[in-house]
Formats: sequence, C-alpha cells, structure tokens
Amino acid sequence: MSFLLKFIDELAEEEDDELIEVLKNEYGHFLFLAMIFPRWKKPLASFGLVLFYLSTIVLHHAMLSYAVYLSLLEHNWEQVSFLTHLVILLSFAIFQPVNFNWVRRVVAHVHRTLAKDVGIYCSGRIYDDPVCIAFREKIRLEKKFYMTMSAFCLMMGGILWSGLYISKSFSDIEQSYSSSGLSLKLPLALYYPFPTDRGVLHYVILGSQLLVCLVIGFLYLICEVLLINLFLKIKYELQVIGYAIDSLVSRSINAVGVNENNPQKDVLVIEDTKLQRSVEKCLKETIVHYQKILGLLLIARANLDAPLAIVMMLGLLVIGISLLNMLAALKANYIGMFLTFGMLVCAEIQAQLLVCLLGSSITEQADILREKLYSIEWYCFDMKNRRILLNFQACFTKSFVVTAGGIAEINMVTFSWILRAAYRFFNLMRSTS
Repeated sequence: MSFLLKFIDELAEEEDDELIEVLKNEYGHFLFLAMIFPRWKKPLASFGLVLFYLSTIVLHHAMLSYAVYLSLLEHNWEQVSFLTHLVILLSFAIFQPVNFNWVRRVVAHVHRTLAKDVGIYCSGRIYDDPVCIAFREKIRLEKKFYMTMSAFCLMMGGILWSGLYISKSFSDIEQSYSSSGLSLKLPLALYYPFPTDRGVLHYVILGSQLLVCLVIGFLYLICEVLLINLFLKIKYELQVIGYAIDSLVSRSINAVGVNENNPQKDVLVIEDTKLQRSVEKCLKETIVHYQKILGLLLIARANLDAPLAIVMMLGLLVIGISLLNMLAALKANYIGMFLTFGMLVCAEIQAQLLVCLLGSSITEQADILREKLYSIEWYCFDMKNRRILLNFQACFTKSFVVTAGGIAEINMVTFSWILRAAYRFFNLMRSTS
C-alpha cells in the first residue's frame, strides 16, 4: 500500500497549474476523464474513475473472454472472431491508460515544450511571420481532416452496435439462448446467470453493453486525438524550421542593416564580418530549434514504438480474419454477419490509414527540411559559418522515420504492405480450409 501511495505521489509531482491549463486548452477535460492524464492531486476523482473503468471495461473483458470460450465449444467461428476482436479492443483500451500513466513525465514534458515558442530568434518572433501563420492555418485544416477520420471510425462503431441490436430484434430468432447459455438477443452475445431476453433486466443489460462500447470508443478517440495533436504540432515546428532556413540570409541582413561593407540590402557579402556574425547567430538559433524538435521526435518514437507495433499487427490479423468471415457469411447467405465484418474491416483500415498518414507526414516534412538545408547559399558564408552549416547538414544524412517495433516504418508503403499481407493471409486460410 505504501508503494502505491508513493507511486501516486510521484505521478502528482508532474501536475502544476500551467500544465493543467495547457491540457485543458488542448483537450478540455477529456484527457483527465480518459485516465490518460488523471488528476492525482485530486485522488478521490481519479480513484472514482478507476473504479468506474474497472466495473465496465475489466468486467466485460472477463465476460467476453468467457463468451469466446463458450463459442469455441459451440464451434461458432464467426461469433468467436467477432468476440475476439472485442476482447482485443478492450485489452488495448486497458493498456493505453496504464501505458500513458507510466510515461506521464514524458507526456507532460512534450506538452510543456510545445505549448510555448520552441524556436527563439534574435530577429523577432518567427511564428508571427505571414508564412508561419499560413503554415498554422494549413495545420488546422489537416487537423480537421484527421479528426473527421477519427469521428468516422467512431460512427462506424455506433452503426455496427445499433445494426447488431436492430437485426437481432427484428429477426425471427427461435431461441433466445445458445446451447451454452449465450444471450442471442443482445448486441454482444454474452453469458449471464439470469434471463435477459425480456423485461427490465433486458434493457439494463442492453444499457451496460452500450456503456462499455461508448467507453471503448471514447478511449480510442482520445488516444487518436492525442496522437494527431502531437504529430501535427511537431510537423508545424519542422515547417517553421524550414522557413527559418529559407529566410536565414534575409533575416541576418535585416538584423544588421545596410553598412559600408554591405551597401546592397539583399546581398550577403563574405567580407562583411558583422553580417557574417549575424548569420552565425541566426544559424545557431535554427540548429537549437531543430535539436529541441529532434529531441521530442526521438522521445515520441521511443514511447510509441511498442504500441504502434501492436496496432499494426492486430490490424493485419483483424482485416485478414474479417475477410474470411465475410466470405463464410456470403456463402451462408447471412447478410447481417457479412455487413458486420465489412464494417469492422472498414474501421480497421481507416485506423491503420490514419496512423500511416501521420507517420508519413513527419517523414515527408523532414525530407523537405533536408532539401532546403542542402540548397542553402553556403558559398556566401565565411569559413566558420560553413563549418557550422556542414555539421548541421551531417545530421540529415538519413531521413527521420517513425517506426513500429523498431522495424516497420510508419508510412504509406507500410499501409500498402499491411493490406497486401492481410489479403495474402486471407488467401492462405481460404486455400487451407
């Protein structure tokens, strides 16, 4: 017990008014409610949320696992696949809050850093330049696009749950329970030790299943929003660094002004020592800006490596198995099950696409930054600035990539590979059966 209290005190150390205000501005209270960043300085509210999630997610996880076992005994493979998919979703929903609280300090550090101006330049606040403002507006549009994708995935889950209940309510099911006691008139065929096919208990259990589905959707949506927000903020900072490289000479000249060694305002002269020192200062500020963002990227890659690998592998298996079930349902002329697994495939593909698009955007922006750095007017620099620039360019010998499991790159090539691998798995299982 003392270990638990000590651990909670360590978690509460990261909370301060500034950080809480930053998180509220970005996510409202949703990050706290999802237990991604709970308020451990208010332990009663946090423990109340813990009990709520234990009574919904963990309880239904056990019930779903038992239902999978009973379905295996009945040799109902379509139901086994569907319930197993839900068990996987619940397992990942349990894992995410635990994982984010384990790396709580990292989450706090990244949000604190990105909430302020990461790049500090002597020529003034670079984020107020029209070009950077245009970058920010473009990032907002991208954020709306990604949020729409997440909302679409959540909507697919809602349609799936509603469709299951409506199809079972209006279909002529002769038996309300399977041979193992699974309730067939509920959206999720689970085992209950009391009758659930009619009366008040039916609607109570129906409400509990709806609640757990809403909780799963909420947790996944918050995790996706967190991922979208952090990746797009880092992408924006990379765009600002690219603009800082493009405007390096002009900002250096404007900082010095016209003098006797440099009578032309827009020309960089090697002999102008004062101007070269201004270039050196602006170049070092750009390097410091990049090093800060690179540090955040390395932190993000280290902490997202394992979760992204799990997401990719589970997505591949879910798509392949769902295709098999769609084929079996089509052969049996079971349109309801065909549509169910079809929506599962669409939702899983959308989730994989979202992650791969985010990872690809970071890699693409890093490549653009490298091209800008290599095309800079280095021949106008003196020897000292050339050495600094050469050391900076040496950091870009390889493209920065977000990886899953330290092996697979998160980009559109990987997305294409996942779809091909899922289809090959589908063909392999179909041929063996």
